[in-house]
Amino acid sequence: MPNGVYVFALLRGKETHSAQTIAGAPFAATGARGIAGESYDDRLRRVMGAAGVHELPLSSYPQFVYFKTISDPASVQEVLPDDFANVFGDGISLKGVTTEIVDDPVEFKIPQVLPWIENYKHVSLDGEQYTRPATLAGSLNYLDFYRPVPYSA
Repeated sequence: MPNGVYVFALLRGKETHSAQTIAGAPFAATGARGIAGESYDDRLRRVMGAAGVHELPLSSYPQFVYFKTISDPASVQEVLPDDFANVFGDGISLKGVTTEIVDDPVEFKIPQVLPWIENYKHVSLDGEQYTRPATLAGSLNYLDFYRPVPYSA
């Protein structure tokens, strides 16, 4: 992105706060929805076997955000999928979102870009705890950006 701006695809959608909804979206088209009487383990095995790249429909896109000042968590701003050029300049657009199950190890690079993120495990990005103010910063926290494994509270 221009001027060193990072765009983050959150682990939630604009209309849903569930990472499972985002992660499971591409597999709905492959028949990976639950089958009556199917155990969770069997479904997980079937989903893990869904090879290839899967394009997400617009309705399943994650929420996209950027920071006006990368060192200031409260400066978080949303960018809509069709508004990249208005926010970042002519020629910048989001062409699509795809997911794929791969064997590569997971790399947790979010803390390298957002070194303050670990301080927001129990508070929202505006620094408030257990409140849901009507601001984007007040509705986001650490787990909207990444899910380290194992997770330590």
